[in-house]
Amino acid sequence: MRVGIQSKDQDYAHALASAFALRMKDCEVAVVPPAGSYAYDDRVPFRIDGVDLLISDQTEVSGEGIMKLPRYEHINEICEMAREYLPDPDNSFLLQKGISCELAGFTSGSGGAGTSSAALTMGRLVSRLTGLKTAYVSFAPFCYNGVREDEYGLVCLPAVSGKNPLAESDAGQIAEYLRTNLAGFDRAVLDVPYSHPCSGRILAMCERNIVVVAPRPEGDRSSEYIAEMLLRLASEQEDREVFVFRPEYDPGSFSKDGAELHSSYGTEVRRLARELGYV
Repeated sequence: MRVGIQSKDQDYAHALASAFALRMKDCEVAVVPPAGSYAYDDRVPFRIDGVDLLISDQTEVSGEGIMKLPRYEHINEICEMAREYLPDPDNSFLLQKGISCELAGFTSGSGGAGTSSAALTMGRLVSRLTGLKTAYVSFAPFCYNGVREDEYGLVCLPAVSGKNPLAESDAGQIAEYLRTNLAGFDRAVLDVPYSHPCSGRILAMCERNIVVVAPRPEGDRSSEYIAEMLLRLASEQEDREVFVFRPEYDPGSFSKDGAELHSSYGTEVRRLARELGYV
């Protein structure tokens, strides 16, 4: 993963980059220019659009689609937060033998992309058409799973309507929750906002990652960056596949903010299910 360090104090930025690189040897680390700066020198090999994760002290950060962390913490705290965005190459977080069902992780870098709708529709489709015992697990800040099992036979977790306890759980709590609640299931569809602090580790334990790119006229750079990063990581892992889901759209069918879904959405998810080999 490419990590950029950004600060108006360039000497501090380079010192932090060196300290971070020593602690995070599986990351490529470099300084990026301060916001609004066009002065590039040989100490600044990255431009802002070449970074996957940005550690910055600036509120006016440019570069839509880049995961950001504040640098106002001790270096050890910064590294710990950044580590949550990395995949777990050994799947030690998963304790894989405790989870036997097949996992598909849906994610996106922007709100309103339709990630939750795509994941939920996929779970319902798999449950209804295959008869496999299927679960939908939400990691979004709020969820609306008022019933544990819906009319499609899909089991929705956690079965709450309101604030989602999984949105604030750490890696150990999530692992224990999945081991306990996915026992006996054949497949599970995970709805994972990339802003979740454990998103990288959750997605790393899924056999399939699906990045939903919002069908907006102005594009969705945030999700495009995430797709590129996950594809690069998947190329190093034989048992992991990454798919990019780009719903088609009619601009006239969208609300002003581009978040409204359109009538062909279910058809498109069915097409994605075939691509995944689920139906």
